[in-house]
Amino acid sequence: SDGTDPSARITTSNSAGREQPRSYEDRLARKKEFYASNKDSDQSVARINNGTRSIGSNHQQGDVEAAITTEIPKKEVEDEFDDAVKPGAFAASGLPAGQRPQWMTRARQLADATDNNNSWSSITQNSGNMTVCASSISLGSGTVAKVVDREELKQEFAQSILQDAARAEVVTVDEYKDKSWKYLCATLALAILAITIYISVWLTKKDGIHLHTSPTEVPSLAPTSSPLPTLQTITTRGKLRCAVSGNYDIENTMCKAIAGAVLGDGNKMERVIVDSSNPYDALSNQEADVATTFSKFAMDKDIFQKDTKVGFSFTCPWFYDGYVFGGQSSYLDCALKLDGFFNECNKLRICVHADEAYHAVREWFPGSIIKKVPFDKFYSSFNEGQCNVLSGLSIEVSEAVVKEHIKDVVNYTAGDLRLSKVTTAAVTTDDDAEWSNFVKWVVQSLFAAEQRNITRDNADSFITTDLFGEQYQNMFIDAIKAVGNYGTILAEDPLTSLITRPSIQKPNNGSSGLIYSFPFGEHANNIGPGPEEGSVMKNIKDRGVLRCGVLTTNDSSDWRELGKEYCRALSASLFYGNASKVEFAYLNSTQEAYKALNTSEVDLLSGSRVTLETDVKEQITGKGYAFSLPYFYGVPKGESEQSGNFTSGDSIGLVTREDDYAWSGFVFWIVSATFYAEEKGITKIFANEMPSINLFGEDLKDIYRHAIFAVGNYGEMYQKHVEDSLPRGGRNLLNKNPYRPQIKPMF
Repeated sequence: SDGTDPSARITTSNSAGREQPRSYEDRLARKKEFYASNKDSDQSVARINNGTRSIGSNHQQGDVEAAITTEIPKKEVEDEFDDAVKPGAFAASGLPAGQRPQWMTRARQLADATDNNNSWSSITQNSGNMTVCASSISLGSGTVAKVVDREELKQEFAQSILQDAARAEVVTVDEYKDKSWKYLCATLALAILAITIYISVWLTKKDGIHLHTSPTEVPSLAPTSSPLPTLQTITTRGKLRCAVSGNYDIENTMCKAIAGAVLGDGNKMERVIVDSSNPYDALSNQEADVATTFSKFAMDKDIFQKDTKVGFSFTCPWFYDGYVFGGQSSYLDCALKLDGFFNECNKLRICVHADEAYHAVREWFPGSIIKKVPFDKFYSSFNEGQCNVLSGLSIEVSEAVVKEHIKDVVNYTAGDLRLSKVTTAAVTTDDDAEWSNFVKWVVQSLFAAEQRNITRDNADSFITTDLFGEQYQNMFIDAIKAVGNYGTILAEDPLTSLITRPSIQKPNNGSSGLIYSFPFGEHANNIGPGPEEGSVMKNIKDRGVLRCGVLTTNDSSDWRELGKEYCRALSASLFYGNASKVEFAYLNSTQEAYKALNTSEVDLLSGSRVTLETDVKEQITGKGYAFSLPYFYGVPKGESEQSGNFTSGDSIGLVTREDDYAWSGFVFWIVSATFYAEEKGITKIFANEMPSINLFGEDLKDIYRHAIFAVGNYGEMYQKHVEDSLPRGGRNLLNKNPYRPQIKPMF
């Protein structure tokens, strides 16, 4: 083996002249022997923690750097690259057992790339993607090559990787024993303290003593389970409780809009302060009615949030962003090249404040160079030199916002390399469809108001609706009166007003694409329960066939086939790659179609328009329904003569009943997966490049791979069924970086 494939090196035989690799446990035992044989007069030893790598030293504590570069044999360093870490050591970063983060894979590639002069060459693309090849490579346009001394590079990798994976602490034998007793005593003391506090609280409650909180800000509330629907509960209470982080004014503004819609007065709201990345406990415990934090809309939170073990309902995103870098020019360049190893880049230090940002950066850099700080220390940590690069939402690390926090900042620049998508939406629990729909359409009304040039001053001209009851017929008008339209919110907010409004936050007029996939989130080690007894998915699997209703009134045969193709994708996802386990029921009217769905004659509908009425309270059945992402958009007038029966505002999606949130979510994310596959260039023949997803249970972990292998990505599906009659364009195009306008109201 030439060593270019890390997995091949682990299994290589002695015929190549390389010692057969040892097991992880054997390697640790060998290290212990090595360090014991080199211990100094102070009898210092290296304490090796379970499940982590460890380095040893006969130097005093704190002299770890010298130990790495002088006392670990080159052979050991090479083996560190081979085994990387014990399986599961990176689970905290969201990686499955045995999988390495991106930075370690790149480090392995760099370590294996040697030229004839015993120097290592690294090739860095302007896009930030790093590849490695031998000295004979032909360099393309915009490529920068640099040569680093082999021994110097090996030392740098040893330091970066071992520090990150090990975090060893060098102590003497006596110190170790002493610390062990101290830890034991401290643990017992904490346990006694916890018991004392618990008894005190119990006695306090027993005696009827209650603590009062501010009427406008509620840091923590006891769960208040109510048998009434959420909308009625809020109306009776006279206050809307919103989970907010307290870091951004726009969170309060979105809460104010919803309060105005429910209660006719945007000021009738209480703030429940939560961590910006985790409002889910407050929602699950009914401490809050809705979360308007910068909550990230992603599959893991939608289907099976890891802490609460339930899914949540999200509105259409009201803010699109991504995690980027900003910092001192020289170090920002290192971050943009994803280089934390060579020359000056070895001094790169990155500050983050959000858990999601940490995981996004951690995928590309070792944890030893990432510093997680509280939000209120985010900018001061940079100013004090604790880090030389910031990573956060693009709006957070923009030059204008950083200068607001650090008045005398110099040599600061924001980059445009996005590590991941961030889509922010309002969140509710998934067990009250009426309330989730109410919040969803309040957000939609703010989008529609901007598109129609409706402001606070002329809000009375906006539409009314009695779908939620006569009491709430002015819900949209009251929301707009409370906060204005979506454009007004961004223009008046202290944070968003500092920067030029990004294109993706603007209304889409039909000239650019809306095909946009949403993030999967932390799914690798998050295993959902699987289809439950009596659920739609369980019934389909027991029946052995998916029943797909095809609405034929509003679409041509081409668009009808596109919807049917999604049903085949769902069949493949549920039946381990078999796309033929589907029965089609052709339904000639909207009334017939929704009756069939309501009575479970079909499991889903294809080819239906997304409208306020069908989402909240369909006219014939009196029920609300759930929609997937639209997979086809009507062609703007004048763009094509072949627009069928569709109009400019039509959005066509798959429809399910809203009483089974898991099934609705399954359908939603299969559609999104076809968008994701096209974004990533994953075609039918490369379907195995799609991620495994455990959120619907381990038995359905390969749903995306099966779906894409059966029908291909969205582009392939469109090409096969629609392109000949309606060449792809407008809103049916991908919206990918650089992003175009993504705001489109469904009214």
